[in-house]
Amino acid sequence: MSAEIYQSQMEDEVKVLNNLQKDMKKLMESRQKLLEQENETALVKREIDLLENETKVYKLMGPCLIRQDVSEVKTNIGKRLEYITNEAKKVEIILKDNESK
Repeated sequence: MSAEIYQSQMEDEVKVLNNLQKDMKKLMESRQKLLEQENETALVKREIDLLENETKVYKLMGPCLIRQDVSEVKTNIGKRLEYITNEAKKVEIILKDNESK
């Protein structure tokens, strides 16, 4: 009878471990996506910082190009980069917490 209890406990532990592994995989994929977005946005920011304030900048919105001020673009890119960086930090914290489990 104790062997059946032991077997049941082991199966439960294996299920928990499998769920943790699935969660870790999803978090790692999320982290990778955020890092890619962060790198891409940082590249755009470097390019936008080279522009002068009189430069014409357009943003693609659906099938249309909409003109925007360079200062507005710089602000938007900066906020986007900050948001992505914060999200990546959150995912890192969750990953570290899950690793300790």
